[in-house]
Amino acid sequence: MGPWVRVRALSPAGPKVTWLTGPSRICNNALQHFYANMGDAEAAATPLLDFDSQNEVVLQSSTYVTSKSNSSSLFCPSIPVEDSNLDIESLKIRLHQHARDGNVKALEALLNKHPQIDVNMSDLTALHYAAQYGRVEAAELLLNKGASLESFTYKDRYYPLHMVAKYGQVGAPQHNSRALDFMKSFIDASAGPPHSELQNDRSASASDPTTALVNLFVERGADVNIEDQYGMRPLDHASLKDNEAAVRALVKNGAILNGKDSNESTPLLKACMCSSYNLVHFLLSSGADCNVRDNSRNSAYHMAARHGRNDILQLLIEHAGEHAVELLWRINDENKTPLELAVNGNHASTVNIILSMKPLGSNSPMFQSDKWLLHKAAEKGSLDVIKVLIQNGYNVRLRDRDGKLPLHAAAISKKEHVVGYLLELAVCVLDH
Repeated sequence: MGPWVRVRALSPAGPKVTWLTGPSRICNNALQHFYANMGDAEAAATPLLDFDSQNEVVLQSSTYVTSKSNSSSLFCPSIPVEDSNLDIESLKIRLHQHARDGNVKALEALLNKHPQIDVNMSDLTALHYAAQYGRVEAAELLLNKGASLESFTYKDRYYPLHMVAKYGQVGAPQHNSRALDFMKSFIDASAGPPHSELQNDRSASASDPTTALVNLFVERGADVNIEDQYGMRPLDHASLKDNEAAVRALVKNGAILNGKDSNESTPLLKACMCSSYNLVHFLLSSGADCNVRDNSRNSAYHMAARHGRNDILQLLIEHAGEHAVELLWRINDENKTPLELAVNGNHASTVNIILSMKPLGSNSPMFQSDKWLLHKAAEKGSLDVIKVLIQNGYNVRLRDRDGKLPLHAAAISKKEHVVGYLLELAVCVLDH
């Protein structure tokens, strides 16, 4: 996962706000661009309070920021922690800080001392923060204090379970030494027979806050298939972010495997863009349908080929068995096959994998859409792809509808290295 960049701005009307920006694992197509920018805190500038900066509301040194009138400069009067005169906004910020950091003792003390605090205030609630940062103990406390699993962010309609799926961490450190003891007692106190499957799963995930949070939220009534503004369920987010722990926990708790979002994309289609081999294998073995296509008629094979995911593509081919050839030559709304997407992406090894599946002597219409790929590769200057295509029988003497050879396409695009290679190849052919 790529680094996050903190971009800070001072507001004369209140505390400093931080936007988190930066890619998680960005893929180079329009669909991935949509998912990477649709309200994601890393990419869509969701404001998060900067709890860590000095001289701000939530410092352990107990200062908070106010602004002087007609000035952007800040002054920071010191306020004792015990002071009960903090305004609601300051209490909310402190509440969110403790939830984010997993500071359970301070969180409990704050809620006991200030019963007027509504734990569900704001669109990003304290439970959202606890969910995002893997704070199981804090989440348990907040739920006991009335936090709602039905609360959601205003813009993107993200519920706490979405936050676990999007940002879940395996082995995330808890704030204090009570965390593991709590998680063990939490597991021991779970409902059901002493040796139930669920209890064994939770015991195995004692060091996995993501799994523990999913189980906790579902047991407390969270809808495992709740949709956000984009029709995406928690399983969609977990699949897009390669969050294998969340995917496994969600599936075990009844997540819909083949549910479609507003783009008619499924968790499997998202996983084939950016997730690991193990996660895709788990989805397929759990019943994910590799035949589905999104609203642009892209299949899992299109996704894997577009991004050069050779391991995923091989897995999909093995899973499809005798139907793999048909699936590999399906076209999307742009009349492009997975093979053409691999050529366009300059993924020579992916091109070779797909061509190895093409039956010898195939002249059916299904294979004719890729007839001019050598011209396209020459135009792009993709020399490695050109070599693979020629090795698999593509003819350098084939003229397109305008009467041009691949050599002409390379020359027009000023791809000198390709022109040189094709000329050298032509000389060799003439010599023989």
